[in-house]
Amino acid sequence: MQSNLCRCTGKASSSLILKRLKPSIATSTTILGQDNLNGFVSSCCAHNYDNSVAMIRTPVVKRNFSNTATPLLASYMTPPTWNKALGNAAPSSRHFSSSSKNNKDEDKNKKNNDEVESISQTTKNKLQKRIKGISMNPKGLSHMILPGYVIEKTNKKTSETSLVNVDRALGFFWMMKDLNESNNKPIVTNSTLIPADEAQIFPSLNGCTTLSDEVVDLPNFLIRNNRSKDANAQCTLVTISYKDFGHKLLPSWTEPFKSTFSSSRYEVVHISVVEGFFFRLLKRPITSSQKQGTPSDQWDRTLTYFDENVEELADFRDALRMHNTLTGYVFLLDGLGRVRFVGSGKAAEEDVEKLLEFAKELTPEPKKRLGGGGGSSSSGGGRVGRKIHRN
Repeated sequence: MQSNLCRCTGKASSSLILKRLKPSIATSTTILGQDNLNGFVSSCCAHNYDNSVAMIRTPVVKRNFSNTATPLLASYMTPPTWNKALGNAAPSSRHFSSSSKNNKDEDKNKKNNDEVESISQTTKNKLQKRIKGISMNPKGLSHMILPGYVIEKTNKKTSETSLVNVDRALGFFWMMKDLNESNNKPIVTNSTLIPADEAQIFPSLNGCTTLSDEVVDLPNFLIRNNRSKDANAQCTLVTISYKDFGHKLLPSWTEPFKSTFSSSRYEVVHISVVEGFFFRLLKRPITSSQKQGTPSDQWDRTLTYFDENVEELADFRDALRMHNTLTGYVFLLDGLGRVRFVGSGKAAEEDVEKLLEFAKELTPEPKKRLGGGGGSSSSGGGRVGRKIHRN
């Protein structure tokens, strides 16, 4: 037989190869069958596998079809053909790849690893901004979420970890599953007050609009009445909702709070977050609808935020661990604007008891002063926002 084969393109060339290799592959034909062997050679011709055919010539001439020939044939036969011929034997992992392709794959993997490392470092930095003392429900899914709306997953085959988008990793409807497994409480109600030395200031969110058409910034708006900067001068119950379902759960917290505390030292502020570009276009009708459903005496303490700054809103949402936007959240702040108590979902009877107990603990009765010194807090707080004019 000739030592070199010409380039094969077509049925005629395939027949020529079989004719020239017929003495060498008699045993192979007996084992594999003529149809499988013809398909194999045709596949080589269609892909211009000149060297492949030449490489299998030498090992195939052995009459006992030794193990040396098996991997070479396996690397070019499709899995169904190979399983049919050799009784479901696993094909060899030997491949004839070019060094340039391997180099490209190595460079790509190295680049991906570098990106993961940089993301992980960024994630670690953002973890420091999360409010301390918030207890996530271990039965739900929200506790797994990292800053950037991702979770860490481990590849079972390679044991490598990577950060994957939450919707991709848990499914688009993961929030409903989270509420179902956590009994509508992604955040567990605090059993004790968050210690003052560990408590952190409520995160910032600029550009909120009250129903009185004032633009205010958080957290300055929440402590606007505490001129004395006294931690015990006042406490504020902040409620946050993203969807109507969560908004309807909040009265279970706010109504008992309002009925128990009538003093100006206690205040309820509601923040409604509206996400999406389409809803920003409907900003005016949405605000008008909110005014119709809210008593006029609460307009100054009812805020709406349309996600003008997506990155700032994402950081705000992560800092307060509000990963699930279907439910509602409550935060009890002291006079300095520090988060001292957190709850979510519909308040149970024991949740309300804790809320009222902690509110009283944060606002002890002030000591009487001789000489009639100035009060500590809330009267005449003044306007802290800027009035906006609607045409």
